[in-house]
Amino acid sequence: MNKKFFAVILIVFFFGNVSAQTNAGYELALTAFSTSTTNIQHYESFTVTTTPRNVGLEQFSGGEVGAALVDNNGRIAAVIGTRNRGALNAGSLSGALEFNCTVPHAVNPGRYRLMAVVRPANRQWRIATLTMSSRTPTAIDFTVR
Repeated sequence: MNKKFFAVILIVFFFGNVSAQTNAGYELALTAFSTSTTNIQHYESFTVTTTPRNVGLEQFSGGEVGAALVDNNGRIAAVIGTRNRGALNAGSLSGALEFNCTVPHAVNPGRYRLMAVVRPANRQWRIATLTMSSRTPTAIDFTVR
């Protein structure tokens, strides 16, 4: 294959993926993401901790950051803990955010992915899919009993 052609295809693929993930010029990436448990019953309390960084080119104007259970189809089954987050300038690192979480009875027992979610003011929840390190997960396997 021609090296120039391959380089153009690679660049289009790379930038295509980046632009598909951005939202209004900001992008929150996780520098830390952990939970106090990965196996829980309904209404038991546990904590989730995350530290987001705005790796986008524009300010995150504020809203909510949270933890959610995501099903096998990539859909948010339930947002289980939230914190308000003020504006975060481009390139800025947030302090650690800790969420007190519970799984409501409406969530069926089973296996889920615990993931960080973000909701700018007056917008819908979306899953945070970027991480700043290969040691920081974007999802944690999670079981509801």
